[in-house]
Amino acid sequence: LSSSTVSLSQISSLLYPRYKDLEHESLHSRDDIRKELQNILETNYLQVSVTEHTKNSHTSAMEFLYGDEMIDMNDPKTQFQGYLAEPQLRFDLDPFEWWNTRTIKYPIISECAKKYLTIPATSVNSERCFSTAGNIVTPKRSCLLPENVNTLVFLYQNRHLID
Repeated sequence: LSSSTVSLSQISSLLYPRYKDLEHESLHSRDDIRKELQNILETNYLQVSVTEHTKNSHTSAMEFLYGDEMIDMNDPKTQFQGYLAEPQLRFDLDPFEWWNTRTIKYPIISECAKKYLTIPATSVNSERCFSTAGNIVTPKRSCLLPENVNTLVFLYQNRHLID
């Protein structure tokens, strides 16, 4: 991210079809986030769409008839405006399925969404924390209050900062 005022989570929220209206942000922040994503799309993903378009350089009948309109969808700005005009995703629908069905409609933005909406494939940190808690709460220490267990786990996980 080139702007220090826009965080990764804010860009991810904009790419998440359910929260893309950024209702939790101020009006000024919304504009900044949208500008930052537009900048990301234009600098990083325009090269991908131009390369794909030149690979498929033979003209289809639809492209011949609607040439300017179809080529316009390769423009990140046009795709971005189209994406923002889409209705928000309902809570009972899957956002990844939503992007999967719109990959052809928004190829540039969907590539960006794949990058920013991915989930870490590992649970090592959480497993490590549970392991630490398991080592602290032993049968001899089973009467510890939950607050004390939390404090001990916190201290153990951050002991490297003291050394």
